[in-house]
Amino acid sequence: MFLTTFLRSFAAAPADMQATLTPHLSTWLHSAGLTDAATKLVTAQREDALVLNTALKWLALSGVDMSSFTPIAQGPVFHSALRYGNDIQASYHGFWYNDHRRRQMTMMGFLTDNDLPWQGSIKDVFAQPERSPEALRAKIKDDDFDGGTITDLSGAAFKHAILHALEQNRKQHISLPADFVPLRDLFAKAVLTLPDQPDTPRFTLADFDVMARTGQNVEALRRYEQQYGKRARLRDGREMRVINPEFGDFDD
Repeated sequence: MFLTTFLRSFAAAPADMQATLTPHLSTWLHSAGLTDAATKLVTAQREDALVLNTALKWLALSGVDMSSFTPIAQGPVFHSALRYGNDIQASYHGFWYNDHRRRQMTMMGFLTDNDLPWQGSIKDVFAQPERSPEALRAKIKDDDFDGGTITDLSGAAFKHAILHALEQNRKQHISLPADFVPLRDLFAKAVLTLPDQPDTPRFTLADFDVMARTGQNVEALRRYEQQYGKRARLRDGREMRVINPEFGDFDD
């Protein structure tokens, strides 16, 4: 317990303080007889990645053979992804373990719309704890999503789909959904770190920040749809408006 507390305190200390203490860590570990304790702590992997990676650095400074150790992944660990929907709307769900111990899972979802004015843009984003992808599949089945289909996606395919949709937001001059902005850090750690496909669009956090404050307001566009109906493009190129009776009396 003492060693874990010290490791966590060291990792949270300012960089200049860490730099002052680092040259003395090897001597301290040996004199306190904590080298074996640190090795056992890393081997057991019962602590979070921050503590374990700090312990690994200390062991390396103490001259311990590190050939059998590897750094512990920090942040979300990708599990799986799926798409469900139809030709008009689709929802993309990615699942990540919150840490290397895989005790809890987080789901991040993106709703896209192919009707006007969206043309494939993201119109909603959400994140929530999930027990498993299987639990979501069961919910989809119970909801009977308009005859939509479920497709499993690799991490690379999921990332490609989301960044392609964001490209559509940019091309249609549509801002990011308001609920997306607080999820910026999760998006960066979970989605942007996934592998690329050869044609994955380039997207940076600088792009995110610009799109968060410019373009047509997503929420205003959705309110307009609820009040006046959705714009759909027919096969012959003409437009038609589809009124949703559920929102026929919507009053902003």
